[in-house]
Amino acid sequence: MLQQRLNRMDIHTSWLGADFSAMYQNQERQRTIIILFAGFAILLACIGLFGLAAFSAEQRSKEIAMRKVLGASRMQIVNTLAREYMVLMAISVLIAVPGTYFVVEWWLSGFNVRASQNAGLYLTAAALTVAICWLTVAGISMRVASRKPGLVLRQF
Repeated sequence: MLQQRLNRMDIHTSWLGADFSAMYQNQERQRTIIILFAGFAILLACIGLFGLAAFSAEQRSKEIAMRKVLGASRMQIVNTLAREYMVLMAISVLIAVPGTYFVVEWWLSGFNVRASQNAGLYLTAAALTVAICWLTVAGISMRVASRKPGLVLRQF
């Protein structure tokens, strides 16, 4: 009797790892798409920041030359130009971190077993963002500050 019941049952075997991979295939696809678009957005933001900082430094080249004539060091010039961008970056971080936290919290609520969010990741991302911004502005500021003040002031 047991033999008859076993013959009627369809037995399907599979590897547990393959089953888990199939379950999370959609999340893996979403992850790949999000990484691609996030990378593209970061690249566009860096290009925009570079252009804006270069334009601003070029517009303020006479001011930079005057500061240099009056004895300002390169770091003082860099900090003067970077200050306005650092304020904007601080505002953007204050908006982005809570927003990201709540979106990730909502996304994680769809999983039975979920990881906790680490504040260190948010701090690292914020620090990296501010560092990229400062390095971009500092590079442009150093280039403008290295010009000879006499030549810059003669142009105007």
